[in-house]
Amino acid sequence: MNEPAAAPVGRRRVELIAATALGAAATAALSVSMYGYLADADLWLRYPLGRALARLTGSGLNFGFAFCGILALTAAWLWLGRVRPAIRETMLILTIWALPMIFGPPVLSRDVYLYVEQGWQLLTGANPYTTGLGQGGPTAAMVQHWVGTTAVYPPLTLRIQQLVVTIAGADGYASVVGMRVPALAATVALAPICAALARRVGTSPARAVWWAVLNPLTMVHLVGGAHNDGPMVAVAALALLVAYRGTAGSFVAAAALAGVAGALKQPGLLFAVAVALIMLQRLDLPDRRRRWLAGAGLVAGAIAIAALAFLAVSALCGLGNGWLGTLSVPGSVVTFTPADQLAALIQQVGAAVEIEVPDDLRQRLVWPVRVVLLIALALLIRRYRRSPIMLMQSAMLAFTLAGPAMRGWYYLSGITLLGVAGSRRVLAVGTGIIVMTLTSEGFQETARVAYPLGSGLLGLTLGALAAVAAYPWLWPRETPGERQRVS
Repeated sequence: MNEPAAAPVGRRRVELIAATALGAAATAALSVSMYGYLADADLWLRYPLGRALARLTGSGLNFGFAFCGILALTAAWLWLGRVRPAIRETMLILTIWALPMIFGPPVLSRDVYLYVEQGWQLLTGANPYTTGLGQGGPTAAMVQHWVGTTAVYPPLTLRIQQLVVTIAGADGYASVVGMRVPALAATVALAPICAALARRVGTSPARAVWWAVLNPLTMVHLVGGAHNDGPMVAVAALALLVAYRGTAGSFVAAAALAGVAGALKQPGLLFAVAVALIMLQRLDLPDRRRRWLAGAGLVAGAIAIAALAFLAVSALCGLGNGWLGTLSVPGSVVTFTPADQLAALIQQVGAAVEIEVPDDLRQRLVWPVRVVLLIALALLIRRYRRSPIMLMQSAMLAFTLAGPAMRGWYYLSGITLLGVAGSRRVLAVGTGIIVMTLTSEGFQETARVAYPLGSGLLGLTLGALAAVAAYPWLWPRETPGERQRVS
């Protein structure tokens, strides 16, 4: 497919400004929409502006603001992909898009209140692994649905949460806004890391940065939601970059960084496998048998080093490994996992034709769905066996889909680096996943419904349409002259 000729400088500038303005309006709409479903005790209702915005969006308008915001943000991002901003332009756009959300309520998730509560527990001398939530912290009124549960996150993340609450003086509003700092820092750090990774694999650095830091999933769930997946993904990406140096020392350092990523959030440990595959690729062994033996040894070594680093960081944090006893908590609720949606579909069809469906159908479907995903992953491994980054992103997406629960921010570990090595077709699929999860979550959060089948099907339909429609707009891996305009 021939690439379109570059737009004249004047037209490009107009399009760049227009797309940036559209994205800023979108993030503002998303932030405003969140006032429409604040709880009575929410922190933002202390202030006149917060109460005014809550009244504005409290009569069903929050749904319209949120949905229009999601679609407009996606359109602005894809428009920028067609304009192809340089890295400096992308970082300026990130700043402009982030500003409307930084001081507003958390977007499409209330997990940040949980982070503050856990940080407050540590500040008061309690251990979140042994002390249930809702014990009187500054956000206790906003974590009622978590009351009595204990922390699921690794120790390093809990210590970061404690640091934020300490700096904020245990003030609820300042602590919630402060929780965005680690997520924003991770988003900014992804820019040079992704650019360097793209140079390593011979693709466009500017494209890699545009995809990683401006995609709607990053904007909504890192900037807007302050989720702790951001630091994990940034450290994991740094591990891959270090691994590309191809020395024994860099292998050890990269595997250790994967362990640190795991200490931020457990899936980060899986990036140790990608570290091993990158090292194997750098060795360039001609004999197939030697490649298999070396690969097995490198994978085992990387996992061992990552595990040791994880344990060392955990020991330094001094909280123990109480999260091991809470691994079943995320799976105790119905979310948008394939098993959940398939079970909901079968139950609705069964009810329509008056066929009795087992109450535990969801649990029965979990492993058949995982087997299907495992087969799909095997095919992807064959397809991307020469691309460790694409192989790892495929594995992380499969891991997310096969998990006991699925939230939009879980996709970040399998989406963020697609711009480094993915083809235009891969980015189209990634765009579909982004639209699918954000529209499903937007419907669920703003319409106050409990993960109905309808919201999942709506997201799947819009995601499929977005994947097809976005393809011509997406930035190819490399274009003539692209490498001359990367900063």
